[in-house]
Amino acid sequence: MEKSHGTVVVIEDDEAIRESMFDLLTMEGYTVLGFANGQEAINGLDKFSHPCLILLDWMMPIMDGAEFLVARQNLNSPARSAPVIVVSAVAGKIADAPTATGFLRKPLDLEVLLDIVAKHCPALPA
Repeated sequence: MEKSHGTVVVIEDDEAIRESMFDLLTMEGYTVLGFANGQEAINGLDKFSHPCLILLDWMMPIMDGAEFLVARQNLNSPARSAPVIVVSAVAGKIADAPTATGFLRKPLDLEVLLDIVAKHCPALPA
């Protein structure tokens, strides 16, 4: 029987990147929630159980990564305390995100991505 994993939230405005991350993580056994910007995520996260990790694009329209981090503090949801990995092509953005757990640089190294997700979202008992 395959092991199941927790829920990973992907907040990414680039549809191709978001879908690629969704497909990869789904194939690895994770439940994935995808949102095109921070506002969509804020509106949708209170409807779901506790995510084990949030992968957050930094530069997005409508609500960017920095604005999302501020807004999520007002959520009445377990997502409020989920670890956040900032995903950006611009180095050093983690310095602008003191509440983030880590940083992944685009283009993504898929092995590094999977290692980080596995660290935060270990397999659940079947």
